[in-house]
Amino acid sequence: MAGAIRKVLPDTVHRWCIWHIMKKSQFKLGGYARYGELNAMMKHIVWNSPLTESFKVDLAGFIKQFNLGQNRWLADLYANRRKWVPIFFKSEFWAGMRSTQHSEMDEQKVFWGKPVYHTFMVKFDSLSRKDQCECNKFESAGILCCHTLAVWSYYRVDTVPSCYVLS
Repeated sequence: MAGAIRKVLPDTVHRWCIWHIMKKSQFKLGGYARYGELNAMMKHIVWNSPLTESFKVDLAGFIKQFNLGQNRWLADLYANRRKWVPIFFKSEFWAGMRSTQHSEMDEQKVFWGKPVYHTFMVKFDSLSRKDQCECNKFESAGILCCHTLAVWSYYRVDTVPSCYVLS
């Protein structure tokens, strides 16, 4: 598939389906004694890493904690992390299209037992009315995030600046 995508759509970035990868963990890691705990922690790291560096550090700790250093499947996934781990492509435009939308909320519930809510920093210039939110939803999906809208509400911005209206 990767070769066909590269040939037919050379400017397209091919991503792996995170839902399928996480589903496969049951078969690849299910034989470990602490699989339930291991699986929940892996999902938490994959879905909730706020930075690429924290993903790397947390995954290294996870591998050490569960003695998974010899697991070839995990090593291959780590080598290809830019193709499937959300934090590695959060600032790329995806028009809101993700193969994970049907399962994302369920994945976040696994570790905590309830949805995980994040706090994001929004840099706002009240003069130009431009902002930058850490969640990068506008940059990745072309949709303004609730964090930006909350800041706009606070500053009483009642019209959407033209730079946020896509053609």
